[in-house]
Amino acid sequence: MATSEITVVCSVCGRLKTTHGWIKINYSPTEPCSHSYCPECFRRAMTEVMHWHPSQHRHNA
Repeated sequence: MATSEITVVCSVCGRLKTTHGWIKINYSPTEPCSHSYCPECFRRAMTEVMHWHPSQHRHNA
C-alpha cells in the first residue's frame, strides 16, 4: 500500500471503500485506516439526527 492511499472503512457496517464503491468484506486492518460512513449508513444516521433536532432542519418554519 502506498503512503498516499488510506483504507477507508464504514464505522457502522464495516464496508470497505474502493474505487468501485463500498463493498462488504471481512476486513481486518493490518495497515492504518480511516473510518467514515458509507452512503447508506450516512443517510440512516442523518435521518436519526433530524428526528432528534427537527427544528434545526426547518428552513421555512
